[in-house]
Amino acid sequence: MRTVILAPAAEEDLASILVWSRETLGETARQRYAALLAQAITDVARDPSRAGVHEADEIITGLRLYHIMHSRRRGNAAAARVAAPRRFLVFRLRHKPTLEVVRVLHDSMQLSRHVPRASP
Repeated sequence: MRTVILAPAAEEDLASILVWSRETLGETARQRYAALLAQAITDVARDPSRAGVHEADEIITGLRLYHIMHSRRRGNAAAARVAAPRRFLVFRLRHKPTLEVVRVLHDSMQLSRHVPRASP
């Protein structure tokens, strides 16, 4: 499995997602969503070309997208209870053993507005 690093923007995304989940849906829902996000990150770290991954070279060469709904049924009962996940991971492969999560965005967001065109 690759080493995962989170870009500062991805760290901020995760923190705000989990705060919103707790404040809006409660602590149990926050824990479920956190479990699903962790499972999705683990899944793409294990196989960055897995089913559900799409390339987004039009934004940054090598950028990939993965909707977290594809990880709902993978190994974690809490994650499976998230009925309608609406986030996707924006990631890229760095040096051979490293995967960088660039952003974690709501699926209604326009990607080109939230990921800079130039490689960070």
